[in-house]
Amino acid sequence: MTRALELRCVDGFVARARGSRSSALVVVGDAGVGKSWLCERAVERAQGFRAVVTRGVRSESQLGYAGLFDVLSPLLEAALGALAPARAHALRVALRLEDPAEVDPLAVAVGCLDLLAAAAESQPLLIVVDDAHWVDDASLDALRFAGRRLDADRVGLMFAVRPQGAAAFARSGFEVLSIGGLPEAEAIHALEGLVAFRPSRAVARRVVAETDGHPLALSEAARLLSADQLAGRAQLPARLPRPATLQSEYGARASALSAAAREALTLLAVAESAPHGVLERALAEIDAEADAFATHAETGLVRFEAGRPRFVHPLTQAAVWEGAAPAARRVAHRAMAVAWDAADDHERAAWHLADATDGPDAAAALAMAAVARSARARGAPYEAAQAWHRAAAIEPDPSETTRLEFEEACDLARAGRAPPLFEHVARMLDADPPLSVRADLELLRGNMLIWLGRLDEAVSLLEQAADEIRTSDLERATALLCGAAFARSMAGDVPGGVATATTAVWTGEKAGGASLAGAQLMLGWTLILAGQARRGYPLLRRWGDHAPAVFQTRAMMGQIATWVGDDETARRELERAVARARAEGCADDLPHALGALSELVFRHGEWAASRELAEEAVRLASDVGQEFHWARIQLAQLDAVTGDADGAREHAAMIDAFALQSGSRSLEIYASAALGLLELGLDAPTRAAAHLERTEALVERSGLGEPNVVQWRADLIESQCRAGRSDDAARSLATLQREADATDRRWALAASARCRALLAPAGDIDRLFADAHRLAVREPSPFELARTELCWGERLRREHRRVEARRHLNHALERFQALGAAPCGEPDSGARCRGHDHKDIAASLFLSPKTIEFHLGRIYRKLDIHSRTQLARAVLLETSNP
Repeated sequence: MTRALELRCVDGFVARARGSRSSALVVVGDAGVGKSWLCERAVERAQGFRAVVTRGVRSESQLGYAGLFDVLSPLLEAALGALAPARAHALRVALRLEDPAEVDPLAVAVGCLDLLAAAAESQPLLIVVDDAHWVDDASLDALRFAGRRLDADRVGLMFAVRPQGAAAFARSGFEVLSIGGLPEAEAIHALEGLVAFRPSRAVARRVVAETDGHPLALSEAARLLSADQLAGRAQLPARLPRPATLQSEYGARASALSAAAREALTLLAVAESAPHGVLERALAEIDAEADAFATHAETGLVRFEAGRPRFVHPLTQAAVWEGAAPAARRVAHRAMAVAWDAADDHERAAWHLADATDGPDAAAALAMAAVARSARARGAPYEAAQAWHRAAAIEPDPSETTRLEFEEACDLARAGRAPPLFEHVARMLDADPPLSVRADLELLRGNMLIWLGRLDEAVSLLEQAADEIRTSDLERATALLCGAAFARSMAGDVPGGVATATTAVWTGEKAGGASLAGAQLMLGWTLILAGQARRGYPLLRRWGDHAPAVFQTRAMMGQIATWVGDDETARRELERAVARARAEGCADDLPHALGALSELVFRHGEWAASRELAEEAVRLASDVGQEFHWARIQLAQLDAVTGDADGAREHAAMIDAFALQSGSRSLEIYASAALGLLELGLDAPTRAAAHLERTEALVERSGLGEPNVVQWRADLIESQCRAGRSDDAARSLATLQREADATDRRWALAASARCRALLAPAGDIDRLFADAHRLAVREPSPFELARTELCWGERLRREHRRVEARRHLNHALERFQALGAAPCGEPDSGARCRGHDHKDIAASLFLSPKTIEFHLGRIYRKLDIHSRTQLARAVLLETSNP
């Protein structure tokens, strides 16, 4: 690609932000290929913008939120006051402006989003992060989150990364611009601009060919060549600089310097980003002069910016550092540790002190453990894990080393870093740690497998670990068994889950303490799935405040209340869980809470709200790296009832694929049930029955006995009736009736009554449909009531009672239209926005107020209205006059 095309891409990126459409651009290319040059051009073109330009620093890649501080610090004074208090607090803690406190990474990311949006209120904002591959993970997570959610906020985010760093942006959806060497004509032109004498055509072409048109290699070649060589009067060097050899050539140049010069350059390699005062203090520690770098500018290794020494390129810095002897590196780190300590930055000092050690060092290990605890509290778990790792590497006490390594494993789990967690746990287990530590490690690994959906693996691992420790540590054995019971049930073995949870209760009773509460809660949950809610639900109500780790969130309690028909408790618990997770920015909790609330409001006929909640749950889960398919189930069901066949099938296929990969057979039940409902709505009863009979087989194999978890069996009966398979429908009805009688679940009683009326002789249809209608009115689902009216009307029409049939069919039509059920109407798109201003809506959806304003403005123009009052009136008129 030519530089002109690359610049056109940059121009478009800047223009979008200028035109009130935020965007993000990732420039990918090898070292020295011109990424920084494009960043500079973006800043030049952003006239009228506020521009913040930062660069990732290799030595700070382990400091959580160090990169985010560089990006946001110029904006804090003007914009921090505009943030909600909880989000401002999370940002201040993350950026080390307040003492460490427990904050969630999502709270920090949302605070970053809000701050960038607020900073762009008065003028467009351009954020440029060069060398983003060296920015710490916590900062990149926050910036990627903001970049995905900024929309109408006049913010441009530009990242420059090497190819190995591009993977960090792979799932972000950002525009990617890959750049390489210059085309020959452009490379020759660039070479001509670098030299004082115009090179001959032949020389220029050879230089471009050997450097591959690589801008930095061209620059180095221009520096080396004499006027005679450029003119072709003298022979060119046997080897010209090439992209692959630049770092080694810089290293050779550095190795030719004096020992004192190399020592100063080695110090600069770990201090380049340090304030001038810190660098001067470090130079004093190694007895170097403050102007120690001035004489090196002519070597082409160092340049000065505003009187501050800088390496001419990151490759130069890497060459100096990698060429330094280990002892010289330790001297540089020790000097920096002293200098940062004097500046009261004890975390940076601790890292340098640890790297200055030559073997075990208890004091340095203690300092690194403090760094790890601070990073954990600030919501940077991966950086905390790195600090624990360094502390363990230099800790002289073997027992303390094991403890530090376990803390590393805990933070790897918190960060969701499955591959490094599994590798780390395997290494620790190979070292034959104490049995208690082994059990805790297996619990961490098992919970991570559950989080990933690898349920069969989790069951095997957790049950084996429980067997190994049951005789020596009943409390840990109980926790392991709770995890195994959860995984068994989710994997489609509900009876096995009940049996394992029962064993956990027995073990917990012997152990006493908190472990018993968790086991009782797990037993209650598995009993409900098995159709024994009368035994199970009281256990959950009693022990609900003691949820074990595998339950992840309190939202599980609300979801279970939905299943057992305790709708008042379900709504209270789920709305609290969502509100709490939003306020606290709980990245792990919020997707589950949103998905569970989506299920509840769907059953209550609030389909627009259900879709928005489910879509947000899926999007947010992706933002924080979760594989979360439970909310996608709700989207499949919504697509099915609103007639979006392609959407329903796509969601179901994704769910099935994940279920096959993970062994989560409970997911397959939901997917096939959604497809059956879709085909029934499309008037394809034979295809519907095929999907629902697959559901039946899966349910029987899993032992799921609670009919209200997945409301599918009535669809099977109706599809069998419509396909002319009355005998099969009667057998299916007998099963549904048994489940309804056993559980006394309102939905099951109403659905079985409707299906019984469908199969009844002509003389009984009025009485039986009247009973079904009475039960459907008690059920909070307007969809089920509409289906009852529809079935009643269709049955009357088949009996040639057309006048009576029309009344029920019209009632059904009105209810379907109000819901947005296909093909009878459109969903109520204003449901989530009623009673809230733009700022409230933006905060609840983790978007900016400008983005809400932008999209509402488009709606206003399309409908030719001018206010939210008119919008509400239009929605009400649409739903009341179908």
